[in-house]
Amino acid sequence: MKIMLIGIVLGALLQNVSAETIPIKTCQSIQQNHIVRFEQINKNIRVTFQEINLIKYGDLETPEEGKFKVSGKLISIMLIDSVELSEFIKTRHPAIRIISSIMFKRPEYEGDKDMVSIYAGDFVKALICE
Repeated sequence: MKIMLIGIVLGALLQNVSAETIPIKTCQSIQQNHIVRFEQINKNIRVTFQEINLIKYGDLETPEEGKFKVSGKLISIMLIDSVELSEFIKTRHPAIRIISSIMFKRPEYEGDKDMVSIYAGDFVKALICE
C-alpha cells in the first residue's frame, strides 16, 4: 500500500516537472477584430499583429480599366532577439509593452492613444500558449 502511494506521489511530481520544462512555442490572443501571435523561431521571438478579416479599402478607379474593388489587411511584425518565449511572457509587462508599441503605429488606434496600454493588457490576459 505504501509503495503504491509513493508511486502515485512520484508520478504526480514527475508530471508537474515535465509540464513546466516543456518550452512554449506559440502564444496567441484574439480581441475583437485583431489577432496577436508570439512565435519562438530559433532563439528569437516573432510578434505578429493583424486584423482577422480583410478590410475593404476605397475602390481603385482608372478611366481606361474601370473600377477595382480593393481590400486587404495591415500586418505588423516585430522580432525580439535572443530570448525564450517562456521567459518573455512570464511577467506580462514586456508583452504589453511590445503590443502597445505595435498598436501606437497603427492607424485604427490613432484616436485611442490613451487606451492602448489597456487594450494591449487585454490581449496579454487572453493569451493561449502551446
